[in-house]
Order: sequence, then C-alpha cells, then structure tokens
Amino acid sequence: MQRALLCCCLLPFTLIPASAAPPERVTAADIHPERELLITDPVVVDSPLAQYPGQWSFGTLMEELFGEDGAPEAVLRWLLCYEFDSKVGRIPLLGEEVDAQGLPLAKWVQWVAPALDNTESAQNSRGDREWPSDIPRRAQMRQFIEAWQARDGYDPCYGPWRPNMANAPFRLLAIVNRMDLGAASLVDAQNEAHSQRERTAARAQKAVEAKLAKDHMSIVVEPEPEPAVPMPSGYGGGRFILPQVAKAKKKETPTDFGEGRLVFGAVDGEGKPLEGGWTVILEYKLEPVHRAVPRQGERVVSAENWAAAWHWLGTMPVSDPQYVASLARLTKVFTHRPRNEKGEISLSTRPSLGQLRSSEGVFGSGREFRQFDYRNGALVPALLPMTPAPSFMDASHREDARFIGTFLNDLEPLILTGMHSLPEKVESRKTIFLVQGATAVIPDGEKDFHWEPVPRLTREARRLFSMNTCNGCHAGDTGCPDGMHVHPRADGAEAQLSSFLRRDGQPNAFPDPGWRNEAIRLTEMEDRAAILAAFLEPTDRRRVDSLERLLRERVRRTH
Repeated sequence: MQRALLCCCLLPFTLIPASAAPPERVTAADIHPERELLITDPVVVDSPLAQYPGQWSFGTLMEELFGEDGAPEAVLRWLLCYEFDSKVGRIPLLGEEVDAQGLPLAKWVQWVAPALDNTESAQNSRGDREWPSDIPRRAQMRQFIEAWQARDGYDPCYGPWRPNMANAPFRLLAIVNRMDLGAASLVDAQNEAHSQRERTAARAQKAVEAKLAKDHMSIVVEPEPEPAVPMPSGYGGGRFILPQVAKAKKKETPTDFGEGRLVFGAVDGEGKPLEGGWTVILEYKLEPVHRAVPRQGERVVSAENWAAAWHWLGTMPVSDPQYVASLARLTKVFTHRPRNEKGEISLSTRPSLGQLRSSEGVFGSGREFRQFDYRNGALVPALLPMTPAPSFMDASHREDARFIGTFLNDLEPLILTGMHSLPEKVESRKTIFLVQGATAVIPDGEKDFHWEPVPRLTREARRLFSMNTCNGCHAGDTGCPDGMHVHPRADGAEAQLSSFLRRDGQPNAFPDPGWRNEAIRLTEMEDRAAILAAFLEPTDRRRVDSLERLLRERVRRTH
C-alpha cells in the first residue's frame, strides 16, 4: 500500500502528496463514500470549477472532446438526435437549409456514419453498420433548444444556430468514482479465482448452447473489426459470442479500472431543474496510461495508483481548499486531453470518454434512457448493451414476448454466473429478432417497473437480469420510484439521491417486485467501498475471495 501511494506521487498532475502515510490495511469501513465515491457537496459542484470556463462545466468538457471550434456543431448534432427520428450508429449531416428557428429542416437531414478521424485506428463495431429501426423523436425537445437559443441571444437572421458552450443549460450534480465497474478485473488477476471463473463459465456455456439448440435459436454474429478502444468489462464488451465467455485471458494485475463520471442536470431559462428531470452522465474510462502532461511522455498508472488517488480524498474534509484542488487534479487526468506547447488542445489524442448516458422524463411520455458512444469525434446513438428493445415489454406483441421469455430462460445458467450479455440479434426459426434496445423506457405510472419474462426465471436470475437493464435498475429492482438515482438540483442545493445510493451505512430494503412475498436488501455504496479497498491491494487473494458475491454481480454491471 505504501508503495502504491509513493508511485502515485511520481505521476504527472501529482495526485497525492508524497508525505501521505496510509494505514497498513484499508477496509470498506475506512472509505468515506461522500468524499471518495459519490461527491455531491455544493462546495464542489457549485465551485468556480463547475462554472464555464471551469474544468467541470459541461461546456468546457464538450470543448475538451471536440475542440472549441467543433463543440457547437457536435452538441447540436447530439440534440438533434432527440429532435428528429434518429438512427443507431448515425449522426445528422447538417446542411445550410434551416427553419425559422435556425435548425436544419427535417426533410433535408441525412443520417450518416461519423467520418473516421485521425484519432481512431478502426471503426467501432456499431459505428459502420446501420441498425434497421429508427429511434423515435422526443416531441418537446424543441422547447429546450429554444430556451438555449434565448440564453445565447440568438437571432435567426444571422443564419444557422450553433449553441454557445458558455451558456450550456446543464448544472453539475455529482462527481462519481466507479472503479467498481472494473471488479471483474480483480478476479482475473488471481490465478485460482480466474481458473474457477473459467470453469464456471464453461459449464454454464455448455448448458446455454444445448438449450439454444433445442429451441432452434442461434446468435447472429456479423463480421466486424475490433473496436479502436476496448469497452470496459462492465459493458459486456458490446458483443455476444459464446465461445469468448470462457476464454478470457488471465492478467497478472487488474487492467480494467472502471470509470470516472460527471453527472449533470438540465435546467430551464431561469436556472431551475426541468420538470420531470433530465440527467446526463459523461462516463470516462480510467486508463492505465496517463497522457495529460506534455513533454513527459506516457506514464503507466496501476490499479493501486487510481485507488490511492481516490482514497486520498477521504483524508480531508470537503471544506478544505486542498480537497477541491486534489479532486480537480484527479479528474483532469481523465477528462482533459494533453496540450501542445502553445497550450492548445491536442485533438490528435483520443479522449477517455467512453459514452454519454441520459435519463429523461421531460420531452415525451415515460422516462427514456439513451446511450451515445464517443466515436470518430462525435456522440453517436448506440444500442444499450444489457437492455432488451422496448417491443419486448409489450405483452400484446405475443411473438416478441414468447421469444424473449424463451431466450432468457435458455440464458439463465450464464445469468446466474454474472457473465451473461445480450446479443444484438438472435435468429429463431428463421425469424431475426433485434434483441438490444436503442432506448429503454419506464412507462408513466409504473414506479416498480421490472423485467419479468414468461416462462418465468428463477428469482435470483430474474433479479440479476432485470437489475442490469437501464429501466429495471432505475425502477423496481432498486426501489427507485421516480427513475432517477441522482436528482437535478437548484443552485446552491445538494442533489437528492435515491435510497439505492444512500451513504449512511443503512441497507436499502424493499419488496422484490417480481416476488412480492420476498424482500431485496441492497448495500450499494458499502459494496463499492469494499471494491475500492480491494483495488488498493489487488493481489490479496483472500480479500478478493471474500468479495466473490459482489464481483459476480458486477461482472456485467453497467449502472
């Protein structure tokens, strides 16, 4: 542990001081969730760093991704994915023809694959292949755009509107440490645990293959190049090929360190949270190579380094100016690209953003969840790796309901190992089913929404499957009644958290929506604390073994 902290001190953007003296052994009880895992204090989220051009402001982060000149057009393309019917793997091609509000005319908008830029060596699997169905528009997005235009003082007489990043109507809600999403990497660093995981996966895989064959089902696998930047394990790799499940390579040390996230809430023209709530999460991969300082080359960052940097934040109160400064240095490692000698952003280096996710109950019926992958210099509509398409929720679609129930029952052995993932497509008796959804929806009035396929899964399999979906995780399977785990807030206030994310050490207990006579008891933040402590000593086999249940449930965790 001492060596991990000292190594961290040698990194560019010194994350913790060399004089730090850590305890001999850190346990979950030594982790302070409100300072190390889920940071919502107004001292942080209302600091000057969260106001443009501060490094945590939404506008600045967009400029880091796309450059100052490119950010307005990139953000407009993203907004238009809500304004118009959009397509997975495609972005709108902006023309000069605009309507009275300075926005492109729908009939002239073309949806194209994002052009390959010089920061990408290969197309991502979903970036060069069009999905057969459109993503329906959200009818009231135009009102949000018009409010942003009013902030900008936009006059249509001056041509097409390009949003001003200084006026971006998004307020910082939280900064989040999600190293727990790299939990599977802890197991893979242990020889015996890794071997056991392989044996378990192999047995489950054989059972699944036999069931699929019996039901005349097969996974549709289309030839595709490998992604330029691998997805974290928490996202199921974005692909589903059964033989790969049992052939994960053993690593000497953890290589997936999870993510760092910034959560924003949309506000209206008066700075008030939008009624219904729209939250946007920027999800950055914590990478093993640090590239944030010019002229110092690349420095390898280990799991212990990242964990020690987050844990160091817990050694001081949030009110200490050093706390905000230390958090700023840490987050800058993954949110910002390196600068050239003139201080300009180096657009030739790919940023660490993996994806942007949104939870929105403002612009149409129900609460809708979407994902946009950062690909080829654009935010591109993407499939939701662990969530079935909305058509499978509708019992009136009998063929879809029968298929998804049968398929998930066949998949149950893998679900119970924690190593399941959803394929994009499955062929069943000569019919191709599009399994993954481009959106997820919690219907109005269904505060305990959950996935409950027929034929019925066992209780544990149903819970594991449904909790890994976007709409299950934000509703009945976590006891979340309004679809939001982090709520938009007023200026100066602290964001309200769901009971799933409670930080007081008490469990989140509620009735199992699929088995009403049973209760679910979750300790989410305590679990994340235990995993962070394990990352401080990732080669400690006994510690990792003691977290077997947590790690099993998080192999494919996305939320």
